[in-house]
Amino acid sequence: MDDVEYGAAHGALASTTPGDTSMATLKEVEKQIKGGGARVVR
Repeated sequence: MDDVEYGAAHGALASTTPGDTSMATLKEVEKQIKGGGARVVR
């Protein structure tokens, strides 16, 4: 996986959380890259 994939996945997850900061963890970003849902569960 390259940096672009991590950036795109993180951006998708960041858009599911309120506010202007991301609450996505590395584990959640890697799950998104592998085809998981674009949602951060808190």
